[in-house]
Amino acid sequence: MSLQTLTDNERRVVFECLRAAVDGPFFPDWEFHTLFGLHRQEVARIVAALPNIDDSDESVSLAINNAMGNLLGYPHKNESCKRP
Repeated sequence: MSLQTLTDNERRVVFECLRAAVDGPFFPDWEFHTLFGLHRQEVARIVAALPNIDDSDESVSLAINNAMGNLLGYPHKNESCKRP
């Protein structure tokens, strides 16, 4: 789904997830590239360009998809989230 089809509020959520992935305490530097397929600096450059990003660019769509997925599914040291 293209960013163009999202509402302003939905785009804001996507952008906040990208910012949280880069600036938040959620992903250790040593694992960031493995989780995102991009280095933290690459995602930071995308964040710096917000809101003027092109989600048809593979690195932008990768950053968005992995930010959303990993913020939801990555184990954030929460015992209730441990998988069996």
